[in-house]
Amino acid sequence: MDDMGLFLERFERQAKFAQIPNGKWVSYLIGILPTEINNLIAREPEDKARDYAHIKSLLLQRFKLTAEKFRQLMVKSQKSPDSTWHDFYHEIKTYFEGCLTGLKVETFDQLKGLMIVDQIKKGHLEILRNIFLMSGRQ
Repeated sequence: MDDMGLFLERFERQAKFAQIPNGKWVSYLIGILPTEINNLIAREPEDKARDYAHIKSLLLQRFKLTAEKFRQLMVKSQKSPDSTWHDFYHEIKTYFEGCLTGLKVETFDQLKGLMIVDQIKKGHLEILRNIFLMSGRQ
């Protein structure tokens, strides 16, 4: 599974289209995952093994899809020639939502704060670069 985040996004969309209750998502997910991943789920306590949110988090951790990795995937994403703009939109949306979930951003104010801090970091990196360049000229 090259992109677990995108795989899970597609799974969730299909489960919603099929009107499968959230409480049954894990049992449907197990049916389409490779044995080695199912073994990972089987090691979880029974109550957690039934909790889709927990299993999703477990799989994303296992495949090292942290908030920062999702952010990098979103920023570096490019539309491939054989995909539609609609597909590209959903790919970027998946990465964005993965980043927000990983950072536990749940409100608009938290999102604003995240975006402002990101801009401040970018500004400081530019300032540090300029200081470095100026110190090299002296």
